[in-house]
Amino acid sequence: APHGLGGAALGFDHSAMVREMAHARDSLLQRFVEMQAQQLSARVSARVQRTDWLLCPTPRAVTELVQLVVSDLHQMQLLAAQLHSNEPAKPMVPMGPFPALSSLMQLVQQRSRQQGSSITKDLQRMFARKVDLGMTSSAADGQPTLSGMLTHVAKLTLKTLLEEVRATTFGRAGFQQTQVDVSMLRWVLLTVVNDEESVLALLDEVFISCQERCLDVMPLEQAVIEALCESERQRLLVSLS
Repeated sequence: APHGLGGAALGFDHSAMVREMAHARDSLLQRFVEMQAQQLSARVSARVQRTDWLLCPTPRAVTELVQLVVSDLHQMQLLAAQLHSNEPAKPMVPMGPFPALSSLMQLVQQRSRQQGSSITKDLQRMFARKVDLGMTSSAADGQPTLSGMLTHVAKLTLKTLLEEVRATTFGRAGFQQTQVDVSMLRWVLLTVVNDEESVLALLDEVFISCQERCLDVMPLEQAVIEALCESERQRLLVSLS
């Protein structure tokens, strides 16, 4: 046996040590993601609660709520990318065409003053409650991925936003501002998440809940929404470059 080590050197289990280190790494990574989600969710709650959604002005841009979500996710992406050097980070700035409205959002806008859409709302709410909020992975070995971590934080943040919207009363401009913000989040988040269905379901539910909590529903024209979101996209091209 090597001098000074005795039989300990012969009993060293390299594979077990590697497994323990990998487990510790994954546990720390999971904790990091949960802390990011908690911090961003708290900031979103505070931002919604500070805003007077009954008397806010007609939307002329996306709100700080969208900007802080995008900024925080971008900072998390930069930090986590150091641990996932083999996975290219997806651009946070949307480069594709503006996404079309989901069929559900189109229906809600068309029937915004009718009771007939209540069945559709109930069905969507049932689906939103079943959204998996756990951290998903697209890696073959089941390990956390960069896109999986961003998706997890995004879903928990949107769930927080949904709960805040359900406890808020909106005026016409407040509803329209939420319409713009949800549209921008839809455009940005779909470029970086790996669970588009769940993210879209949560965004749809935020919009539906806002419509239900609004005293004077009057949706903005789609062309106006696209123009405001394009203006924000141009700002992101500069700020995130």
